[in-house]
Amino acid sequence: PLLNFLAGAFAQLCGSLIWVPMDTIKERLQIEGQLSKIAEPLGSSGRAVRLILVKEGIAGLYPAYWVHQMTWMPFNGLYFMIFEKSVRWTQDNGLPQWPSG
Repeated sequence: PLLNFLAGAFAQLCGSLIWVPMDTIKERLQIEGQLSKIAEPLGSSGRAVRLILVKEGIAGLYPAYWVHQMTWMPFNGLYFMIFEKSVRWTQDNGLPQWPSG
């Protein structure tokens, strides 16, 4: 069970390398209209990435990265652990496997 938990936590870390920047871009584009008088318009996702990289560096794409991990790593670790335990339980009890074919 511990290895499954660690696998889920590691999967979260790896997936977040892509998901956190995508969320950052999406959220900034969503609030763009509210900040139009304050900030330079982002316009598109590509332009948003370029502006963030120029003004804030790579760290600008990963705000609150570790807070995100502390929120989602336990969830994903538990998900992997419970899923694998459930698969073994169904096998041990002779229940049909999904998908059956």
